[in-house]
Amino acid sequence: MARKIVTALLILLFAAGALVLAVIFFLRAHDPLKGAEQRIEQYRMSDAAIVILDSSSRPLPGAELLVEQQSHEFLFGCALYSYTRLKDEQERSLYFTAWKELFNTAMVPFFWNYYEPERGHPQRAETKELTGFLRENGITIYGHPLVDTNDIGSPAWLNFKMDIEAAVRQRVEREVADYPEVAGWVVMNEPVIGWGIFPVPAWVIHRGWVEATMLSLQWAKANNPGAVMLVNNYLTSRFFDVIGTVAQYGVRAFLGFAGRLKVRIPYDEFLEKLAQNNSLPDAIGIQSHMFTYDFPLWWVNRLVDQYGRFGRPIYFTEVSVMSGPHRVIDWRLQQEAKDWKSTARREKFQAEYVEKFYTLLFSRPEVDAVFWFDFTDRFAVLGAPSGLLRKDFSPKPSYLALHRLIREKWWTRLAKRTGEDGRAKFRGFYGIYRLTVKTPSGANQAFEFKLAKNGPREFVFRLP
Repeated sequence: MARKIVTALLILLFAAGALVLAVIFFLRAHDPLKGAEQRIEQYRMSDAAIVILDSSSRPLPGAELLVEQQSHEFLFGCALYSYTRLKDEQERSLYFTAWKELFNTAMVPFFWNYYEPERGHPQRAETKELTGFLRENGITIYGHPLVDTNDIGSPAWLNFKMDIEAAVRQRVEREVADYPEVAGWVVMNEPVIGWGIFPVPAWVIHRGWVEATMLSLQWAKANNPGAVMLVNNYLTSRFFDVIGTVAQYGVRAFLGFAGRLKVRIPYDEFLEKLAQNNSLPDAIGIQSHMFTYDFPLWWVNRLVDQYGRFGRPIYFTEVSVMSGPHRVIDWRLQQEAKDWKSTARREKFQAEYVEKFYTLLFSRPEVDAVFWFDFTDRFAVLGAPSGLLRKDFSPKPSYLALHRLIREKWWTRLAKRTGEDGRAKFRGFYGIYRLTVKTPSGANQAFEFKLAKNGPREFVFRLP
């Protein structure tokens, strides 16, 4: 009997080992980072040429050139929500100096209950001050959100006795018209999630998720045709929707949750219905909060495949990776944790994961933007250790890892000299460049140019 038990255990152990090996071989064969460096070289860089002419428009040979990248075309973004809560000017300066070292795009908050707490009195002056400051610093601005199916998307003064659709339309049109400096808007946030206990999600459900989104996109686009209009959602994979919900609420809660949302349609089906009505947004937003579990990279890669088929740029709009232990989050309560702290082990993991996550997304041509959510642990959503800086603004390893990628590995700085034809060739990342020309006589002249994915590849500069 004992021999049979031992034999059975050995067989089970062998089978388990074989299964583990099979999984390892599968993951290696389907490593999403395989070929990432080659894809970055192919999709994020280009050959280009600079031609220097003298004051008589003749090619100038022997001119020394310094080609320095100033910013990426790719949107490396981050929310500025915690910045707006800082009152100390020195802290604001420390925060923004570190922020600008990484990011070229800011997500500015426009949550309706905060932006217009009193009807007819929006926080326009404060927000204009912020957008003006960002423009002065060369930062691209995105607004988030215009229509939100969460509680913060319905101000306290908005009630069910009012014409909610008229109020939503006025809100959308006013904000888009008031802020022409905003390059893109999250027009509809979590369109297929909302609970009908608040006026805005009740209107979305009553109108129908698809029709309400179509209307909101039309209102926004009419007031700024050149801005990028997004739809944004966090339930993006049916399999992981189930896992995430069970992990957060338990099986019984999930069954009740699913029952209440019988009329909800999956995000990809929702987008298909928009496509059938020729009403797809300009870009598709995918949220990536990892409070409860880390997203496997193979799944992130699959998400890009899944949503890339719509032919619209993909924006990973809300990225949170924990530098502390994962926790079960009850979004119905949204209680801020007081003791959720970073650990050395998780800070190391966060840095390693962030490097792989950004490398994967930067290598995929379908992705145009990645927005980190909480820059610092101070004022982080739910009190989570999800920042790149600690509460005292000291950098975590993840901040340093991102800096090495964005400002070193994926950054172009070259010294060149023009040939007899006044030409110098180079290869660089797409973005804005500063060119400093030193002529054979020793004079210096500075220029600026943009190497864009869909732009020219030859840049001609004439010296005065």
